Amino acid sequence: NAVTLIANQVGVSGGNIGTAALPIQTQATSLVFSGEATGDVFINEANGANFQGTTASGNIVLVSTGAGNLVNNGNTTTTGTVTISTFDGDITRVGGGFILGSTANLTAGGADGDIGQLGNPLQVDGTANLNVSAGGTGDIFISETLGANVSASSGSGRIELNTPSGDWNIVNATYATGLGGNISNTGISTAGDVFITTGSGAITDGNGASTNVAADDAVLIATTGIGATGALETSVNRIEAQTDTGGIFINEANSLTIGGISPTVGLNVTTSGDVVVLSGSLTIAEDISTISNVLLDSTGTITETTGAVQNAALLTTDSVGGQTLNGANTVLSFNANNTGSGDVSMTNTADPLTIVRISNAPGNTTV
Repeated sequence: NAVTLIANQVGVSGGNIGTAALPIQTQATSLVFSGEATGDVFINEANGANFQGTTASGNIVLVSTGAGNLVNNGNTTTTGTVTISTFDGDITRVGGGFILGSTANLTAGGADGDIGQLGNPLQVDGTANLNVSAGGTGDIFISETLGANVSASSGSGRIELNTPSGDWNIVNATYATGLGGNISNTGISTAGDVFITTGSGAITDGNGASTNVAADDAVLIATTGIGATGALETSVNRIEAQTDTGGIFINEANSLTIGGISPTVGLNVTTSGDVVVLSGSLTIAEDISTISNVLLDSTGTITETTGAVQNAALLTTDSVGGQTLNGANTVLSFNANNTGSGDVSMTNTADPLTIVRISNAPGNTTV
């Protein structure tokens, strides 16, 4: 028969602490555990609690089975897998604790299950694989020290992933929650906004032709490239991106607006690297800037409203329905193709401008 440990503070230790079939049952406000060697840790907490604990190389599965938050208030570490889940509550952090494992699976259930907080992200340290799911309108705020293979989902919350060093490699993942079911993430998805930042790395495509980022708006900040080894597949309304080198490569499934989200300006490669955007109708509301080449390939129209293409060696455009490029463009060469209908209109303030080719059988061309 199951025994529930009820106390203000509960500490458990042993070679194995519970099993997958019979986890230790607790009802506590503070929970500390310590497994030994390869020992696993399986704990079901009834109402939520502050938690911390270690095991050398076993798996840690900590589940809040009722309505309550799990609060990481000290280091929780293993070289195995860490699974932390709430049935109806948040997963947050207080103090300087972090979560470390080869894989971290974090699930916050309920109508508003948050993971981390704005200004106080959940700290994950050196985890190779990070899979995260927030319930309903729940937000996700995570800081990872070295980057990771990452998948994340929320119903409509904000997703913020930050690493000071290392790459974010966006993948698909299916993982067990410890609550009797699995979560399947396709890349990073929410009806809210996504912010992904790396201080000294890249943002890469790790799931092939699957969507990497599905959101309302997306802001991507890297230093060594965004989609440089394989374009990021997106399904967003607006996007902003910045990198020092490596370029920016985006395949958008629908119509797309560049800019209008955050202080990050448009699509910006600060040193060198191409910018390539494939999309439906494309609206340039903030500048696209690089000293390398820019390719804009649209299955609809391409329109500059309050943005332009800055400093590019070559601007290549391909549209169906016309191009209105009358912003303060400063490109050295221009290569345009338009089919279907519409005109091609281009204003450039850099001198001289080399016309490589303009093909526009349906309408008029003005440069």
